[in-house]
Amino acid sequence: MSTKIIQLDIGRGTQWGTDLAPKVIREICIPSAKAYANKHNYDYELITESRYEKEVGELNFLATRNKHFSFERYLNLDSDHDQIAYIDNDVYISDAAQALPVIEGISASYEPGFTNSRNIFIQENNLDKNHEYINSGVIFSDRHAAKIICSYMIDRAKNKRHAKGKNTDNMMFNEFVLEYPGLFSVADEKWNYMPMLPGSSRGLNANFMHLIGIPGKKLLEQLVKTRMPLKPLLEKITTGEIKLDVS
Repeated sequence: MSTKIIQLDIGRGTQWGTDLAPKVIREICIPSAKAYANKHNYDYELITESRYEKEVGELNFLATRNKHFSFERYLNLDSDHDQIAYIDNDVYISDAAQALPVIEGISASYEPGFTNSRNIFIQENNLDKNHEYINSGVIFSDRHAAKIICSYMIDRAKNKRHAKGKNTDNMMFNEFVLEYPGLFSVADEKWNYMPMLPGSSRGLNANFMHLIGIPGKKLLEQLVKTRMPLKPLLEKITTGEIKLDVS
């Protein structure tokens, strides 16, 4: 079974925060994904050019030019490989991370807690107040499902079919799952661990740790202040040796 890992690093469009975040992403996080792929004999591709501009056209679907580069994840899932793993470039992968599970359909993890995006999604789609919200930072897909979501997202972009309430690629991913529930299964939290967010597990021995958004970048700033090497600290947080207090 052939497996491919893809990541994006197009300009600064897939970066967050100050200069510290891109430095950690490029010197620690991306290399951790490359090492993981090499360890498990997966193909790996770091995408640095926009497929959106070739497949869709002008970057006028999302709020800013840079936000289109995050949308690229869906367009690049389509592959001849049996299974594909998209991993955000601000994800640190543990040295001891397990091999990927066998992938059927599309799989991703829930975002912990009641984030603003989750509340908007529930309200705009008239869902149960406890409906879970999926994070698109790590997406697993088989070949068949990848072709479906790629075509779906290209169609939405070409026809300017925006997400309800908050027009982000993550919101569109959640809307996709509402339209194609039979394709989706929940990935265990250990594949997209966000310990800096309230509601996440504490001390989880995870495979992938996601330095998500502003909370993740604030964590990096706090870790730098310890004057300790960052990679060992990220490894200990990912594997649960260090438990974050986000109460």
